[in-house]
Amino acid sequence: MASLIQSEEAFTRFIEEYRDEREEVKYEQALSEMAVRGLKSLVIDFTDLYAFDEDLARVVLDNPLDHLPHFDIAAFSKLRMRDPMYADQIRRIHVRFRGLPFETPLRRIGAEHIGRLVLVTGIIVRASAVQPFITNAAYRCTSCGEMILMEQTDQFLKTPVQCPSCNSRRGFELVPKESVFIDSQRISIQERPEELPAGQLPRSVNVELKDDVVDVARPGDRISLTGTL
Repeated sequence: MASLIQSEEAFTRFIEEYRDEREEVKYEQALSEMAVRGLKSLVIDFTDLYAFDEDLARVVLDNPLDHLPHFDIAAFSKLRMRDPMYADQIRRIHVRFRGLPFETPLRRIGAEHIGRLVLVTGIIVRASAVQPFITNAAYRCTSCGEMILMEQTDQFLKTPVQCPSCNSRRGFELVPKESVFIDSQRISIQERPEELPAGQLPRSVNVELKDDVVDVARPGDRISLTGTL
């Protein structure tokens, strides 16, 4: 795709136009059922996207970190039109994929997979407690009281450099009650015994789970994960 905006528009068309074997608008219907089912994620079958727009599907595989946030925006815009009250309640949608055409074995994960969408399977061997993760931090300017909302993407808080109202750089106070938090959990998955080469120790990978996918599996469970490295 030529741009992030174009991929967002293309994904909107996919939601609006993709029809399943029963000629139903599959993902429009899924959005309409989100409130009833209490969902925060729109799960997309990768084969559906590939059948509808091969170029867009390849973009998701090759560069998910840039494009998936725009897919989230597109899906949330559609939800807001269908059910504005539920949209206000959950604040955002996560577009998640399943059914990738190939699986990446844990011991073959390498530098070439960084930044790509991959499918892995394994056994959960460790799971942390669920912790809050701040996604949008609200700061109050100590000079004029202006509230500034800053999106957060990693473990280190980004703070304002300058107040957009009074141009002060003197100080900013984090306001937890006005900030947005989601649940976060870390798990470790390990190769399944039947996949181990003779005489080899199992490899493992650490995974960070966010929001509605935390605490849905326990150590000992066999799982398949689709995500980014």
